Amino acid sequence: MREMPALRRDRVESRRVRRSLRQGARPRGLTLAIFLTYTAIVSSYVPFIIQEVREHSAQVTKATPPTTTASTSTGSTTASKIGPLGFVIGIVVLLAVLYATPFLAGIQNLIGVLIIGFALYEAWKLNRRAELKVSGPHRVSMSGAPA
Repeated sequence: MREMPALRRDRVESRRVRRSLRQGARPRGLTLAIFLTYTAIVSSYVPFIIQEVREHSAQVTKATPPTTTASTSTGSTTASKIGPLGFVIGIVVLLAVLYATPFLAGIQNLIGVLIIGFALYEAWKLNRRAELKVSGPHRVSMSGAPA
């Protein structure tokens, strides 16, 4: 296979880069930028959610007295298995709670919601399509050029 000349290869690469930049400025690129920004913000809440779940499960185990029955002493336990559909539903519910977490605190998290709104606006502003302003044609005169 014949290799492309360097100049032609550079032109092809520059076209690819320009096309990618133009595609990034489309609404789909803006939506992706806003989604990724919100996901990054929401992911900072994950450690707090995990901590609360652990504290809640510790409180539940303290509140429930241990019971010894014949079924547990023989080793046969009735653990319910989660099927693939239950797993998918659980993940969807977990993600819904994760994405709703900033708004679940209500008025107590007003500043946090304002900060999230500002971050999403900045993500939109940085990734929107830039308008190309062309003026001209302009006259070039040699009278003003120094010798």
